[in-house]
Amino acid sequence: MSTSQISCVIIDDEENSIKVLSRFLQEYCPDVKILGTGNNVDTGIEAILEHNPQLVFLDIEMPLGSGFDLLEKIGTHKFHVVFITAYDHYAIQAIKGQAVDYILKPVDIDDLVSAVEKVKKKIKEPKNVSEVLKKLEIDAKARLAIPTLYGHRFLEPEHIVHVKADGSYSVIYLDNEGDIMVSKNLKSIENALKQDYFIRVHRSHIVNLNMVKEFHKNDGGYLVMKSGERIEIGASNRQQIIDTLNARLNFL
Repeated sequence: MSTSQISCVIIDDEENSIKVLSRFLQEYCPDVKILGTGNNVDTGIEAILEHNPQLVFLDIEMPLGSGFDLLEKIGTHKFHVVFITAYDHYAIQAIKGQAVDYILKPVDIDDLVSAVEKVKKKIKEPKNVSEVLKKLEIDAKARLAIPTLYGHRFLEPEHIVHVKADGSYSVIYLDNEGDIMVSKNLKSIENALKQDYFIRVHRSHIVNLNMVKEFHKNDGGYLVMKSGERIEIGASNRQQIIDTLNARLNFL
C-alpha cells in the first residue's frame, strides 16, 4: 500500500451498504484502501485487530450490538472513526467537534468525500477510541430513520406506541399512521431507540412507556397501551420489568 493511502475497514450489517460504500470509495476516494469488512460487532472487531486500519467506517445500528458497543469493546486502539448512520443530524450532534465524523444513509458522495478529507488532515493524530466514546451521546430528540425501497423514512420516536418482532423483521406501531414493517430485527430497533422511555418487556416486544395506559398483574402480567392493544410481559424477567415500570411511571 502506498504511503499516501489511508487504510480502512468498513463495518455495516447491510451487505448492500458495504458494496455501495466500497464502490464510492474506489471511484471518488482513491487514496482510501479497503483492507477488510465486518457485519456486526464481533466480525468488526476481528477485522480491526487483523488489519489495524487508520480509519473505520462504522454503522451505528447493527444486530447483536451497536457501533458504540464495538468501540467500547475495542478498548484503547487508535484509529479515526466515520459513523455511517440512519439517524438524522439531531441524533448525533454530540459527535461534531470530536475526533469523528458521520455520514447519513443513504450515503451521499459529497458527504463521503468531505469526511475523508477531514480524516486526511488529521490522519497522523488518531484518537484513543475509548476516550472518544466517553464524549458521545445520543440526543433524546433523535428521529429514527427507517429503510425503505427508495431511501429512508424519518419517524419521531414519541409517536411509536410499540415495536413487535416478526421473524427477522419488525413491525413499528404508530399512534398517528398505523404500522410499518421494516427489514430490521428487534435488536437493531432496540439499539436505535436510545430514548429512556422505551423498554423491552418481552422477547418480541418493545414499548413506549409514555403510551402505556394500564398495567395488569394477572395472567402473567401485561400492559394495555393507549391504542387499546394488549402487550404481554415476559415471564423470565417479570419482576425486573415491574420494578422498572414502577420506577419510571411512578405507581402509587
